[in-house]
Amino acid sequence: MNDLPAAEKQAEMQRMQKATAALPPDARQMMTKMMQQPAPAGAAPMVTPPSVPRSQHQAAGAGTLAWLTAALGVWLFLSAWILGFYGIGAALWSGLIVGGAVVILSLIALTQRSLSWLNAILGAYVVATPFLFAFSGHAVALVNDLIVGAAIAIAAVVHASSRRVS
Repeated sequence: MNDLPAAEKQAEMQRMQKATAALPPDARQMMTKMMQQPAPAGAAPMVTPPSVPRSQHQAAGAGTLAWLTAALGVWLFLSAWILGFYGIGAALWSGLIVGGAVVILSLIALTQRSLSWLNAILGAYVVATPFLFAFSGHAVALVNDLIVGAAIAIAAVVHASSRRVS
């Protein structure tokens, strides 16, 4: 700490005082004394590790939601073949087009959070497609679209509405 300019040294001392405020007085005095002593010859300089801002923690959680939405889009894209309802043209094409769009928008939403609102709208559309295109009689396609569409909509709304705290 003795290697720092005076202003940085003063700021570091203030941070240390705030950090040690909850300690008993004798421990606080010992920490202050240690900070004021010069480092032994050949010792590495004391470096305070940077703290990770809360906004980065929230951004990580929001990124997880974008990846989840992208994974749901991939499932929607492939589900007609995996679950065996590829013979229903409307369900197949809706899954291909909307699933692909959800994946693309989710990847872009990693950096542009506002695009998640479009995924929320697409999720609501997926919930409605069995009724719009009259394949609600096919139980597997119906349940798939209801669950996946709702999950896309919910994840996208949470992602879009999460705010960064600085």
